[in-house]
Amino acid sequence: MKKRIVFAIIAVISGTMGMLAQTALVATLSHGNDVLTFYGTNAFIEAYNAAVEGDCITLSSGVFEGIDGIKERGDKIRQDYIDEL
Repeated sequence: MKKRIVFAIIAVISGTMGMLAQTALVATLSHGNDVLTFYGTNAFIEAYNAAVEGDCITLSSGVFEGIDGIKERGDKIRQDYIDEL
C-alpha cells in the first residue's frame, strides 16, 4: 500500500515538472560565436537591450513582453533579409 502511494506521488510530481518544462520562455542572442540565453516574459526585452547590429535573437514559442515600435513579422523577417543579400 505504501509503495502505491509513493509511486502515485512520484508520478504526479514528474508530470507537473514535465508540464512546467514545456512552458519556459527562452530568448537566445547570437553574437558571432557567442550565444547568450535569457529566460522569462522579459527575455526578449533583455536580449534586445543586449544586442548590437548584426546579432540574431531567437524566441521560443510563447508570449513575451514586447518593445514599443517593433512589430511581429514572423518568418518574413528572414525572407526579407535573404532578399536583400
